[in-house]
Amino acid sequence: MKYFKYKTKKNFFNLNFILGFFLLVFLISFSSARTIEISTCSDFQNIQNDLNSDYILANDLKCDQFTPITGVFNGSLNGRGHTIDFNGITITESIFARASFGSGVVLNEEAKNSKYIFVTDLFIKNLNIDFSKSKFGSSDVGVIFGTSHKVFLNNVSFTGNIIGGNSSTGGLLGYSRYSKLVNCSVVGDISGKYQVGGLVGNLWDSEIYDSSFTGNLNNLFKDSTIYIGGLVGNSVQVNIFNSYSISNILASDSKILFLGGLVGDFNQGNIYNSFFNGKLVANKSSNTLSIGGITGDFEGNKNIQNILSNCFSDAEIVVSNSKNSKVGGLAGELRYSVSVLNSNFNGSFLLIDSNTSNVGGLFSSGSGCEVANSFAITDIYTIGSAGGLAASLTSCNISNSYFIGNIESQSRSGGLAASLTSCNISNSYSIGDISGYNYIGGLAGSFYNVKVSNSYSIGDVFGNNYLGGFVGALHNSTISNSYSIGDVFGNNYLGGFIGSSNYANIFNSSYSGNVIGKGNSLGEFTGSSSNSNFTNVSSDMENLNENSFNEEDSSLESNLDASSEEVSNDNSISNDDSNSQESLIDDTSSLETESNLEDSSSSPNNDFYSETDSVDLVSSCTLGYRENGMYCNEFGEMVSQLSLDEVCQNNFECEGNLCINSFCVDSDFWSRVFLWIKRWFA
Repeated sequence: MKYFKYKTKKNFFNLNFILGFFLLVFLISFSSARTIEISTCSDFQNIQNDLNSDYILANDLKCDQFTPITGVFNGSLNGRGHTIDFNGITITESIFARASFGSGVVLNEEAKNSKYIFVTDLFIKNLNIDFSKSKFGSSDVGVIFGTSHKVFLNNVSFTGNIIGGNSSTGGLLGYSRYSKLVNCSVVGDISGKYQVGGLVGNLWDSEIYDSSFTGNLNNLFKDSTIYIGGLVGNSVQVNIFNSYSISNILASDSKILFLGGLVGDFNQGNIYNSFFNGKLVANKSSNTLSIGGITGDFEGNKNIQNILSNCFSDAEIVVSNSKNSKVGGLAGELRYSVSVLNSNFNGSFLLIDSNTSNVGGLFSSGSGCEVANSFAITDIYTIGSAGGLAASLTSCNISNSYFIGNIESQSRSGGLAASLTSCNISNSYSIGDISGYNYIGGLAGSFYNVKVSNSYSIGDVFGNNYLGGFVGALHNSTISNSYSIGDVFGNNYLGGFIGSSNYANIFNSSYSGNVIGKGNSLGEFTGSSSNSNFTNVSSDMENLNENSFNEEDSSLESNLDASSEEVSNDNSISNDDSNSQESLIDDTSSLETESNLEDSSSSPNNDFYSETDSVDLVSSCTLGYRENGMYCNEFGEMVSQLSLDEVCQNNFECEGNLCINSFCVDSDFWSRVFLWIKRWFA
């Protein structure tokens, strides 16, 4: 009996202890994390008096005055879809001046161990933030919110410098998902460790409209994977419209680097009517590097076509002491169903001590892609493979696109691409001298299962083996209604049009120039051929085999050396000298054909590529010929060139010799930029 009473008392004591413990936990939790409703600007300002609670917005607010909230905010803020309109006021701190990890910019050590902040479903508009001093942060850092979901920023600007956190750092938002930025801007310098962006460090399932970043970006962390971009460091399923970055971006000492003028790594989204101007520098990337004037890497959706449209970059791209580099004027690499439309690169490349760097005027490599009405004007010098539009292409379509410039590589190279597999090319061209080692061509280094129509190349080709005025080597491919103009210099397997052909079909095509070689398999039209069909082809050239010359006659070798010097010294396009660009365009424009040629069966000028005649390279009025303010149109008539802002289709139609976005523009760089901004951002 005594034992029973003792046991009962003990159990009762244990039960009370347990109930008391849970009651204490509940009271502590309730007192430290209660939810408070905000219905006025004063309520919002009073967060300052309770930094540990959760807050919800009851209605829209319009605040003409606001003092930044100091102290470490450890609560959360749910806007429930409502808007805080700051009515255009300017504040000198973040909304939450000393927030922990996420919301705002972290300023002190005590915040590092604080609660992870969560801001969601909130609209912020008409707010200006101006820092007089640099701010330091921790973890996800942004001057508006560090970590947020469903945030809508409208007409928000920030001026100042941020030295960011351990994860994502952005001028306005650190990490955000399901958000939208409209008419936002950042001016200043931003540094971060992993994901660094002028507007947002890491952005998912979101949209950016009419926004910009101007300033400098760089990474702080070494020996890691770095994502850094003029607008966004890393993005997944993001759409960008009418936005730009004018900035200098430096990334150094990384293992893996994604560096882009607008986005470091762009996954499954679209970019429209946007541009980058500035300098991109990648130094000491020890493993892999993807760098591009718009995005470092563009990975599309295998089931949905993603689009890069009406975009341009005038970037100065510098890569030094890096390995396995993929370098492009617009993107380092395109993967899975990406369309590049009406876009161009008119900048420069500089590669210093960078092994296996593959370079393309628009992008290094592409698979499952489309390129239409796009171009690159630049020079390319690299150890790796190089192409005027891309180094390598697989399962891609190219139409109405072109490259102007010179290419020198120590590997495979081509005027449009170094190598193409299972691709289609139409109404496209390359103008410039192309040199490399093996598989070099005026339009492409090599074709495998490729179809080409209504295209041409103009310029000399230099290399070792498998060189052609049009293509170095091709297998199981078809070329129709195309031509090349230029000399071919090399050793073995040299042809005025094709170096080596295997299972090829060539129709209505021709070549004009000289073939100068030291070895075997030299030919007027093709150096060597097997299982190939040639219909209605012609050449206008002189075939020179060095072996037929007397050993004492060294003039051919002198000619080769002199020609090599001409490639490096003459016709080079300097981005610092717009006059030289105009000169090159003027010198070659008389040889241009209409960039919007249709198939020969439907072309209004079927006589140009008839089934019974070879390509007519000489006529009384050649399409695109210009003289004294006149040009030759598709009907063989000399007509007056168009004035500025008149609607056009081809460069030769304009008195300024430049047609962009279907309008005649001044070839001066800044005029093109301002006109482009006026049309797309007005």
